[in-house]
Amino acid sequence: MKFNLPKHGLAGPRWAAMAVLLAAAFAVVAPSGAQADQPANSATVAAADRAAKAASGAAADKVAADRTQADKSNQAAAASNANSATNRYLAGIDPALLQRRETLMAFKSWLIGVPGISEAGFVESANYPETLSTTLLWSGRSSLQDAVRGEAARRGITVTFKSVKYSRKQVQEATDRVWASVHSPVWKDFVVTSVVGPDLTHDGIVVRGHHQAKGADTAAAQAQTLASAQSVANAVDDVAIAPDPTLYATRSTDFSPYNAGGMIRGSDGSGCTSGFAIWRSGYSWTTTARHCTAASWTAWDAPGNSYGNAYDTSASGGRMLTGDGYQLMFDGAWNDPNGFAKTVVGFADLSINDWVCSSGANSGVHCGIQVDNLSVSFNDGFGSFSTIRGQQRDPSQIGGAHGDSGGPMLVPYSTNNWTTVGAAGMLQGSLGPQTSSCGSLRIATTCASEIEFSSMRTVVNDLGATLRTG
Repeated sequence: MKFNLPKHGLAGPRWAAMAVLLAAAFAVVAPSGAQADQPANSATVAAADRAAKAASGAAADKVAADRTQADKSNQAAAASNANSATNRYLAGIDPALLQRRETLMAFKSWLIGVPGISEAGFVESANYPETLSTTLLWSGRSSLQDAVRGEAARRGITVTFKSVKYSRKQVQEATDRVWASVHSPVWKDFVVTSVVGPDLTHDGIVVRGHHQAKGADTAAAQAQTLASAQSVANAVDDVAIAPDPTLYATRSTDFSPYNAGGMIRGSDGSGCTSGFAIWRSGYSWTTTARHCTAASWTAWDAPGNSYGNAYDTSASGGRMLTGDGYQLMFDGAWNDPNGFAKTVVGFADLSINDWVCSSGANSGVHCGIQVDNLSVSFNDGFGSFSTIRGQQRDPSQIGGAHGDSGGPMLVPYSTNNWTTVGAAGMLQGSLGPQTSSCGSLRIATTCASEIEFSSMRTVVNDLGATLRTG
């Protein structure tokens, strides 16, 4: 089943219903700051990258013109201003609590870099910064648990192991079976829109979707669908009724090299947001969401400032643009005239209960978003991949809006006078209900409290690239 996006949706006019695949989020990745492996055909990739840069007229070296670098430095210098959105957010939180949050995220980065951690039974984690403790969902028993407990103790962290029924591999296999079967008669008229992976409330997967017939989403029909789902994969814990997804597809006059969070206009008239910058083959690149499909992109209100052409894509929902990217990220409202920007210093690896901010070009910065699941499968019309789900906990705020797709999901750090952020993800869209009570937006009129976003570390690793940091 396909559905129409509003005029200012992210990309093409129609999209497939949500699909499911947990491979991206369930891949153990390198620790923070590590260099991603280049693909086996890296020489071929490098040659293609050189050609793409040349075709787009982008700079052929790692450093852009001195003038633009100086201007970007001025943006970064303004980042310590107390009026920026993330600074206002940080000012309202106990500094000791912020430090505990950062300690727990650093431990997560260490944990997912332990060789064999997934095979040993690690599934996911949930953080409790109030008590500097973490709960690790773990399938089976492994000697690695003792090493993990020891490293946590060294950092002052209390670890609890919560036994779960299924391993990462088993969850992924079950999810693959569900998605491979969605066009078979077993589902009758039920449309699968997403699959939610394990968290603190369930060990298996929850299949989300709806029946096509009007009024057919009854308790009896749901029970029948659950039985059908469990015949496909015994790791299905439940079936939940959910609507079709909404994909989010503006700071509008940025110049090269480009910050994350800029408002970009596609050659087809669509609008998206620029993501965190990356390095590959010795060049810097801008990123956005894969479902932002225009052939070329410019700054929304400065058509002479080219973000380049659409280029390579990642299996986790990211897209490279040939324009040069930079290690800064816009902070503040979409129409903030001050142009606050923060420096990206590395990846932020999230756990359940962690807090993040979104920075969409259409709606601006929104903090107070709490992670409640790390493996919600999402289909952007090009394929299914795993995303992280965040819920806005402040009733006066939103999570994101149309026009924000591709934008940075970040963790603001309390260090360095509040001028730095960690790259947590790339905003994709929302599986939650939409509302028009959004506050100030640039172009679109709908938004949501719930948002789904890709892990930025996964996007970067999938592209065989490294994160550009300052």
